[in-house]
Amino acid sequence: MINHLTFMNASTDFLISRRLGFPFPTKIILNPDGSGEAQMRGGMERYLLPLIRTPHEPGGTEIFQPMFHHSMSPGGRDSFGGLYETEYVKRHSMSYSDGLGKIILQKERSISFYEGSSIKWVPQKTYKFEDVLRFVPIQTLLLQNYLADAECITNSKDRLFFSCLKNRNRELIEYTRRAEISPWQSH
Repeated sequence: MINHLTFMNASTDFLISRRLGFPFPTKIILNPDGSGEAQMRGGMERYLLPLIRTPHEPGGTEIFQPMFHHSMSPGGRDSFGGLYETEYVKRHSMSYSDGLGKIILQKERSISFYEGSSIKWVPQKTYKFEDVLRFVPIQTLLLQNYLADAECITNSKDRLFFSCLKNRNRELIEYTRRAEISPWQSH
C-alpha cells in the first residue's frame, strides 16, 4: 500500500500476450533448472477482453505493459523470427527495439493506453482496510490458479504440481473468506 492506494503486482512471461493479440506460446517446456522454453505462434492481432480472465474486485484499475524480450527462447530474439515483426506489435509498443509494449489501462471491460499526465488509472472505488485485508490474499491465490491453468504446459509432472497448487489455493481462498478480520485499529 502507498498512501490510500493498494497495488498488486504479477509478472510472468506471456501473461497477456495471447489476449492482447501478440505472439503466444502453444507449448512451454519447463527445465529442471527452472528455466523454460516456448514454442510460439503468431498473434491474432486483436484484443480478447478482459486481458486476464480471473475474477477481481470491481472498481480497480488493471495496468499492463507487455514485454517481449524472449527470455524463454533458446536462441533469444532470433528464434522467434518474424513473429514480433508486425505492424500490430509495433503500433502497440512504446519502444519496439527494446521489447517494451505500451502501458495499457483496463477498467471493467474496456482498455485505453496510458498517456504521461493522465489520471485515468486512478481507481474510482474505495474500500475499508479490513476488506482490503480479505480480498488481496484471495486475489493473489485466484491469480496463481489462473497462471497454473496454462494450457501450454505439457509436462505431466508439472501439470500434477500445478493441480496440487490449485487445490491448496482453493482451500486457502475458502479459509480467507470465512476468516474474521477485525476493523483496523491504529495505535
